[in-house]
Amino acid sequence: MDNSKPWVLIPTALRAHVRVQLNKWSTSGYNLGLLIDIPDEADEGDGDIDRDGTDMALRYAELVIACKYPGVWKAWNILAKAAVGLGAQVCVLVGDDMDPDPSKTGAAILDEYVKHFPILDGVMQPCGDLQGADANGVPAAARICGSPWVGADWIRNAYLGCGPVNDNYNAFYADEELLHYATRRGKLWMRPDLTQYHAHWSWGHLPLQDYHQRNQLKWQQDKDLFEKRKAGGFL
Repeated sequence: MDNSKPWVLIPTALRAHVRVQLNKWSTSGYNLGLLIDIPDEADEGDGDIDRDGTDMALRYAELVIACKYPGVWKAWNILAKAAVGLGAQVCVLVGDDMDPDPSKTGAAILDEYVKHFPILDGVMQPCGDLQGADANGVPAAARICGSPWVGADWIRNAYLGCGPVNDNYNAFYADEELLHYATRRGKLWMRPDLTQYHAHWSWGHLPLQDYHQRNQLKWQQDKDLFEKRKAGGFL
């Protein structure tokens, strides 16, 4: 591994499209850290691991954690702590349907992050992806920290040492909280000049999966937690 490169951390079930995504990040100059979902036998038809993809992941990834999927927020925290334990300076938290910025190498962006956050204690969000604009024309990537860059000090100390994101949420709102949490601490850097394109199912890029539908059942619970946290100032 080369810790002059950023680590991209991806929870994934390694379906067919993921091999292409991992190759994009690897060739753009990132260390790969993967949390591979091992489904229960009862769910095997829904989330079975692509064995070719697993072989590829083990061949090219610097870090592979295989476990029952704990949810995206816990998965990011698990991967981030493990990567820092291996000497990572900066990690990029993404889904397996997101691309690296096409205009700059990972090392070049890492240098920019380090210059802005020299003690590696901030959150940087690329927000050049213009999809999902709201009524005010603000794209989804600029309203949340859905694919953030976080430094080792942030990973060690945010949320009282629990990890870079609040993993008490189920499937939603932790990325929106992260924007507010980092902003209140003066540690947020939004980057409209960088684009990490998101091929999200809701924008017609990939088929809707059963787990997407299951996640929707938890939306109100996560919204209620977000509103409670917001009222308390995201302390």
